[in-house]
Amino acid sequence: MKVQKFEQDRINELKKALVSSSEDEYYWQIIDFLSEKVNLRQPLNSLQKQLVASEVLDGEVNNGGFDQFYRNWQLEYIDDAIEGLKQFGSEAFIRLAQISKQVYLQDRDSYTDRRNPAFDELDEEYYALPSYQDKKVAFIKENLEIVIKDNK
Repeated sequence: MKVQKFEQDRINELKKALVSSSEDEYYWQIIDFLSEKVNLRQPLNSLQKQLVASEVLDGEVNNGGFDQFYRNWQLEYIDDAIEGLKQFGSEAFIRLAQISKQVYLQDRDSYTDRRNPAFDELDEEYYALPSYQDKKVAFIKENLEIVIKDNK
């Protein structure tokens, strides 16, 4: 019972903080909340998984490209990331993520200990695309109750 009350208190605190947040702060507060759930091994609903996965994809690709994403996570996040990108209406990012998955599946045995150059062009396209952060924030705001739902 104490854990459930703590979770509800955390959700209430988050809602209060979101009211006065900038768009960027709003997004990062949600991501921090979901990351906390992941770290505590709390169950996530499908929308929460999609948000976490799309953030992992963005972070890894922007840090070291698709090669880094697949080296660190293999196939753990890609399907949820693609579904999340679909939720946000990010067509160009969806296409690149889908192609990257095909490349990974095709080449993974050949590039276990070195960088796959087939990702280089995908990385460059990814970096050149305009951010879809505003779409992501708008989507989160429209679906806030599902995004912060306690799934216990």
